[in-house]
Amino acid sequence: MKNLYLFVITLIASISIANAENLTTKTSITNYGEALYKDFENFNYVNPDAKKGGEITLGSYGTFDNLNSYILKGQTPAGLGMTNDSLMTGSADELMSAYPLIAESVDLPEDLSYAIFNINPKAKYDNGTPITSKDFKFSFEMIQQYGAPFLQSFFEDTESVDIVSDYKIKYNFKTKNTMKPIMIVASSSPLSRSFWEGQDFSKINLDNDKHLSRVFGHLMSVNRLCVSMSRQKKLLVLAGDAYLAGL
Repeated sequence: MKNLYLFVITLIASISIANAENLTTKTSITNYGEALYKDFENFNYVNPDAKKGGEITLGSYGTFDNLNSYILKGQTPAGLGMTNDSLMTGSADELMSAYPLIAESVDLPEDLSYAIFNINPKAKYDNGTPITSKDFKFSFEMIQQYGAPFLQSFFEDTESVDIVSDYKIKYNFKTKNTMKPIMIVASSSPLSRSFWEGQDFSKINLDNDKHLSRVFGHLMSVNRLCVSMSRQKKLLVLAGDAYLAGL
């Protein structure tokens, strides 16, 4: 029995090592062909010397009564997506490619049956707390339990999500040999697990000031990216000076 136990442990370890050896680390992924950008400072259409700061006012029709865009209830304001960052981000001059944002890179096996995203330790929420793998797992669970149907449909090919370490999150897929589910989960944004603990995620929330500035994920190093609101009329987004995603 002891020998059998040792054999099983050795076999599992061997399989794990083999899997690890077959992983490919990527800083760009694409659904078609090769990614346009490699080892780049900024996208081609971005002027890195452009003047920073200023204001822009964008109008929209209607009003809003909810700041939680994950649930079906209520109407969220236009522009709320500016307060969310994702694991990776696309470029405006490609059909379907993704590059590091909250994640520094992604590890992929040969059969593409799962993806491990390596989170940038510098990625923080606006209140200075780090964005970790726990937040991405929590986000997936909240979408599965309370999310709007169209959000749930994005993860139809995702079997489960595992926390590998504080800064490694693993998405396991129902499919193999296709980039489609990987491209989808690369667009995942985190929800602060520590913020939502003790709160009802399924309810509309407009009255809690803390909800406005801390519920959404931002890639920050210092300073704040705040959200303020004139009830049902105006949403104001302020970018901190040290925002890391200067693409």
